[in-house]
Amino acid sequence: MIEFCGTGAAILFAEAAAYKTTSFAARDKKPKEEVVDTMTPEQIKAMEDSMKALTDGVTALSTSVQTVVTEVGTIKTEVESIKAAKADETKKTEDDKAVADLKAAQDKATALEKEVADLKAAAAVTPPEPERKTVTGAQLLAKFGKTYEEKDVNDHSSFCAAVDQMNLDAQQSMVLKLKHKELVTSSQKQ
Repeated sequence: MIEFCGTGAAILFAEAAAYKTTSFAARDKKPKEEVVDTMTPEQIKAMEDSMKALTDGVTALSTSVQTVVTEVGTIKTEVESIKAAKADETKKTEDDKAVADLKAAQDKATALEKEVADLKAAAAVTPPEPERKTVTGAQLLAKFGKTYEEKDVNDHSSFCAAVDQMNLDAQQSMVLKLKHKELVTSSQKQ
């Protein structure tokens, strides 16, 4: 044993110990043997040269490692700055997009407000609708190229017969008949 560092001690009963026969030797009592130097000066010189070459190699290796450590630190710093710039750019892009969306919404709101104002102004200027004119049965039939005597204006069945002779489609025929019916009813009320 060359060196010993005690970190503590434990006292056990002999029957509780794992290894009952283990013990420390306090000191080796044997005298050390003398080391005899049997190397020649050439061997010592060769060994010194090898040690110097080894020391130079370790120094060069240490310098290379230090250079690599410095470059790795520089690369790490550059990567962190690139990440920070990218995060700033992403945030800036998101902010720019939000600003553009807000501006577009404001422009659209302004355009809609202008359109509403224009519509209100146009409504104020627009003249009122003209009064409806009452059309006689003869005028209704004349529109479709059929003549009708004004004396039979109150005779709804004659009017319907005249409309049926025109060979109009069912919808147009029904519209004419209903209009005439309204005319007849309104003239009878007056």
